[in-house]
Amino acid sequence: MINVHWGGVIENNHFGTHEFFELCDLLNAEPYICGNVGSGTVQEMREWIEYMTFDGESPMANLRASNGRKEPWKLKYFGVGNESWGCGGNMRPEYYADVYRRYSTYVRNFTAIKYLKLLVDLM
Repeated sequence: MINVHWGGVIENNHFGTHEFFELCDLLNAEPYICGNVGSGTVQEMREWIEYMTFDGESPMANLRASNGRKEPWKLKYFGVGNESWGCGGNMRPEYYADVYRRYSTYVRNFTAIKYLKLLVDLM
């Protein structure tokens, strides 16, 4: 892709989610992931969270496994939005607050969902 906000450089995205979590592990650092609200969609963000954190059968968890990682990652910090000014969309604070509320509705703790389903199944 061409990054129009960084001088038109071409990015091949070879350093992705798996590489980022591996780097954090090597550095003994807590990962921080930020969902894109400037040019990304609610669905992309929600599926990315599922990809990273769901410990069960789902399209995104299965894709993660097919990409070489069966176990989900532990994700303590997730931000909604990044650079809501400039390359993030030049958003007014009031508009960004509305967008934030919409996106944050879809931020889920997929590990908790799995255990809630397990409890319901046991009842």
